Amino acid sequence: MKFNYDVILQARKSRKSRKSDPFTGFTDKFFNITDLFDKIHKKIKSKYILQECRGQDIIGAVSALEVYFKDLALLLLEKGYLKEEDVIDKDMKIDLLEAKEIIESKIKICELVLWQYDFSNLSHLEKFFSKGFKITFMDELKNIAFKIDKKMGFLPIEIDKKTRDDLYLDKDFYVNIQNILNVRNNLVHDFDPRFKLTKKDVEEFNSNIFEFVFFVDTFVFSYLIPKIKQVRT
Repeated sequence: MKFNYDVILQARKSRKSRKSDPFTGFTDKFFNITDLFDKIHKKIKSKYILQECRGQDIIGAVSALEVYFKDLALLLLEKGYLKEEDVIDKDMKIDLLEAKEIIESKIKICELVLWQYDFSNLSHLEKFFSKGFKITFMDELKNIAFKIDKKMGFLPIEIDKKTRDDLYLDKDFYVNIQNILNVRNNLVHDFDPRFKLTKKDVEEFNSNIFEFVFFVDTFVFSYLIPKIKQVRT
């Protein structure tokens, strides 16, 4: 797989127009999508337009998820919480002409790293964050919960000690997110006019995406990064 430097530079330009906080960038996009979804369902009666709206909602929501993870990955690399040498594909080679283009365009190693992963693919997410944090990322997500304290914020606890009021992921979260990604891929790459989505389907998909991203953001910034900082001090 060759690097596409035009795409990398365009991605850099797009990032500069978004909020620097990955989660805020995600919510800006995500809530616009869900707001549009609600408004269309209140005003439109055509079942064909509603089906198109539901499909476009899923496509947009997955796009917001993908951009969140790209922005998160880049932030973690730029801040030094993850090491480039841990996550880069060391088998990928470049020739001298490519090296010249990289230098002239001032492309950073961390930008090249992002190109090597598909951040709308759960196996790629697992690979990147597992290698970067040196954990089994998806398993760790299953094994932790957070108590919500008004003063201290999110406090990590073992999943077995959770209560209904705590923050945690449903045990089927991986399957749920993968199902949404499958639906999105089918809508984009293999359109079937007989495939139907109900309003309830999409609302559940949206809820699953938001909960997943919110939990990952909490997991990274309220658990993993504090552990890294503690080791360094």
